[in-house]
Amino acid sequence: MRIELVRVTHKRTRAWQLFLRTLTLPILAALTPSSIEVKITDERTESIDYESDADLIGLTFLTADAHRAYRIADEFRKRSKFVVMGGPHASILPEEAIRHADSVVIGEAELVWKDLLQDFQKGSLKKFYQSKTPVKMEDLPLPRRNLVKCKGFTTIEMVETSRGCPFNCDFCYMPTLFGRSYRLRPIEDVIKEIKTLKKDHLAFADDNLVGNPDYAKNLFKK
Repeated sequence: MRIELVRVTHKRTRAWQLFLRTLTLPILAALTPSSIEVKITDERTESIDYESDADLIGLTFLTADAHRAYRIADEFRKRSKFVVMGGPHASILPEEAIRHADSVVIGEAELVWKDLLQDFQKGSLKKFYQSKTPVKMEDLPLPRRNLVKCKGFTTIEMVETSRGCPFNCDFCYMPTLFGRSYRLRPIEDVIKEIKTLKKDHLAFADDNLVGNPDYAKNLFKK
């Protein structure tokens, strides 16, 4: 079985504007059984191959990219490909997204990803998947960064230390999607992952890196 995970964008970004590689898809790749072949495509630097030999296509996207994602999904489905959608927009508007997909992951995908893949292999893919509990930050696997091409990115490596935000800003999707939960990853795990990186510079992928000032200070001191 083959799957292709795609980070969608509505326009190709200029090289000097590209700072951050995707982190979500390499994490899902790390949670995928070794018997399944995984390919990651980031549309910011690569073109989508609609003749892909993947059995399942996974799309993640923001609201600005939603119409583009729907067109991509429709093209794949015309070719009899199964499409799964996730990300902030699909999570907040799953009933809209499902009109263009075979399944939608609502919220965090880590705890439902293996079930989704098993259901797909059995021919019993559900329309919606949603974890009943938040992901425990100490359970995060090392992302399969080798599946994402480095070319075109200013900052190649990204590391996640927390998820969520303790605040309730009305302009942000975070409270709607996750409430005001704020989960911290063990600092020892963060340092261990940083030591595996091949580059000297990195970026943090947190929703709010300093939501807990004491934690942030301890992390930076390390």
